Amino acid sequence: MQALQNTLEQIWKQVRELSSTAKMLIGSMMVILLLALFLIAQYAGGTSMEPLGLQPGISSDARGKAVEYLRAQNIPYRERGGEIHVPVDRKYTILARLTDNEVITPNQIDFDTLIEQDSPFLSRAQNERRWLNATMNVLGRTIASMNGIDWARVVIDEPKNQHGIGRAHLPASASVTVRARRGLEQNTVDAIAEMVAGAHAGLEVEHVRVIDAVAGRVHRARKADQLNASSNLEVQLTKEQLVREKIAETLAYIPGVNVAVSVTVDTRQIIQQRRDFDEPKLGVTGESSRIVNTTNQTGGREAGVRPNTGANIRGGGGRTSTLSDERTDASMIPFVGNSDARITDHRSHPLLINSTIGVPKSYFVRLYQDRLGDEAAQPEPEQLDALVEAETERIRSQIEPLIDTRAVDGAVAGTVMVSMIPDFAVASLQGFGGPMGAGESGAIGGLVSEGLVKTVGLLALAIVSLAMMFMLVRKASVREELPTPEDLVGVTPALRDAESELVGEAGETPATLDGVEVDEDDLRRQQMLSQINELASQTPAEAAGLVRRWMKSHA
Repeated sequence: MQALQNTLEQIWKQVRELSSTAKMLIGSMMVILLLALFLIAQYAGGTSMEPLGLQPGISSDARGKAVEYLRAQNIPYRERGGEIHVPVDRKYTILARLTDNEVITPNQIDFDTLIEQDSPFLSRAQNERRWLNATMNVLGRTIASMNGIDWARVVIDEPKNQHGIGRAHLPASASVTVRARRGLEQNTVDAIAEMVAGAHAGLEVEHVRVIDAVAGRVHRARKADQLNASSNLEVQLTKEQLVREKIAETLAYIPGVNVAVSVTVDTRQIIQQRRDFDEPKLGVTGESSRIVNTTNQTGGREAGVRPNTGANIRGGGGRTSTLSDERTDASMIPFVGNSDARITDHRSHPLLINSTIGVPKSYFVRLYQDRLGDEAAQPEPEQLDALVEAETERIRSQIEPLIDTRAVDGAVAGTVMVSMIPDFAVASLQGFGGPMGAGESGAIGGLVSEGLVKTVGLLALAIVSLAMMFMLVRKASVREELPTPEDLVGVTPALRDAESELVGEAGETPATLDGVEVDEDDLRRQQMLSQINELASQTPAEAAGLVRRWMKSHA
């Protein structure tokens, strides 16, 4: 420690003896060195990008939704070669957030590109096991990055050697153990099950179990028909949002219009099972047939020229014999054909839609001024009431077709309420920035998010370093005035005639000190004495040991 302190003191002593130009040069070099180290740290510690890991055949709509979500969440990304590149350290978090917010489905994640660590020196079973372990690790990290989940572990069991005659088929199964902060919602369970099933071939969603480690409960994902039949609140909010957006788009020409919608939805799930029977028929179960046919025939005598009047009639004719036996047997049973049909109607139809629309007063005043052609005109209360009544009726007739539910069985016609509202809130919003303020803040946030602070800092350091270099060059180019020979000798400069009168002249006096010649021995002794004093003041222990050795040598 003492040696280091001595070295630092020696360096500081040498620095103080340098000229101002040398000090400026050293300072500039130090600033440039710090700037270079800062640049190296920025580029070396910068976030590297890699592909997000989506399927190559993903649709352009799904890719566009993912890009819009990343832009809305101020997540840095790049589109390169048809792929979306994101920071490496946030890759799994981004995939989990995209899946959790239903921007993409788990089947659109390309797990094959996430896991590529096969080795030719391992057996097929070892490679498959490594592949399965890597898949489970990737799934665990992805699920743990979802909103409200602190930790997750995925275990996939796939029975082997199932092929063969007489072997029972055991499907693959999986269990996901999670530690959630506020319990598991059914939508989260469905997303986890779909992700795990989509990441492993042959794994069905109904064979995935999700265990809440905090509550000690087992959850199962909903089936396809259950997923379509959403809860009443979810369907109601979705319908209200759609109707509100449609009405707001229709009334977009009214500044500051206020739209509220209430929808009553029929969320009953109707499942019909139907079996139709055909006309009764006879079905043939067996059929047999027998045919026996025998014929015997004798021909007439030989023809000639002699008459046959004396011949015996009884013995002169031919003989014919015929036997036929036909038998057919058929066994039949009655048969009635049928067909089965299962019809599931999730309905989710709006039964009643009510809407309340508030139009600012300034809209009616502006409408009155446009009709008169005078921007400074102000309507009287009676005139304003008549204008409001006519305009609200027109708006009501414009909105009623948008909420028509007559095509739905059991629906009731809704009501549209249009009224005039004071526009104090609209004026205050416009005064405090309104849309322009929001746009400016969004622009500032975008610039900051794109690394504006880093760029400005680097630019400031570069400007400071260049300024110090210019100062150094300017300092070095200035010629310093050297002392004249008279200044070195000590001759008093003569006064000019224009200066004031002399008060008096100083007389010549003998020199105060006489020059003493010093030989080399005296100079050497003085140097040795100064070194001994410096050694005794800095390291007393070493000085005492040196004096002790001198005394022993002289003794």
